[in-house]
Amino acid sequence: MELQRLRGISFDGNDEIKKPKYRSRIKENFTKEELQELYNICLSQKFSDGNDKVDLLHYLLTPKGFQELGAGTNRYAMMKDNYVFKFSLDHYGFDDNNTEFDMAPKLLKYGASKTYETNGLIAVAECVNVLSLNQFRENKDQIRGILSWMAEDYLFADLGTIDKNFRNWGYNDNGELVFLDYGLTK
Repeated sequence: MELQRLRGISFDGNDEIKKPKYRSRIKENFTKEELQELYNICLSQKFSDGNDKVDLLHYLLTPKGFQELGAGTNRYAMMKDNYVFKFSLDHYGFDDNNTEFDMAPKLLKYGASKTYETNGLIAVAECVNVLSLNQFRENKDQIRGILSWMAEDYLFADLGTIDKNFRNWGYNDNGELVFLDYGLTK
């Protein structure tokens, strides 16, 4: 996949990023060259595992004002200007970013956090207050209710009520319980 074919990115005849019709946090924070470098890192086979990619991304992005939130299997989340940037670590991360962006409008009624934009490589999402393990345990009945309602229409993973999933739930600015990792929803 060439950089020019990434969703949401377009360039004029001088290889300058075109001004978007909407505000793009991706385009505001990254040049074409930086996107190409991130793309090369994320799909590189030179790294022994995703942790090495995370270390390099952390090294490159911290000076740009990004703060680490955490790494998952296929993506690395960082925050800047009260937005979450989810960086793909492999082609599965691209799929997760694209799925979240495509599913966000459909899943908002169930309590999904917002995903504002993606180019596959990076998804920009709503920043929420992640539940502590104790808060997660205290809200299991409400979470089960959300999941039961959602299961009538969708298949999903990583959103259950076992303790390892507690970081996939949080509260938005309105104090509503939301799920924030739904890249494996169909």
